[in-house]
Amino acid sequence: MDGSALAPLSAAWDDCDARHGWVRIVRGPATAGLTLRAGGLTHRFPWYGSAQDAWTGTLR
Repeated sequence: MDGSALAPLSAAWDDCDARHGWVRIVRGPATAGLTLRAGGLTHRFPWYGSAQDAWTGTLR
């Protein structure tokens, strides 16, 4: 993942937040985490270990 994904992810987060929803990211390549950290978005997009963890909001 490179920085081009940050704007669409932020737009999705803003849209979901306005509807009282959420966006969650399941762990993937380490480069995605680096990109989120570099963009200062780890507070909006904490990483979850599995789809089940993301669904239940369980951080590990």
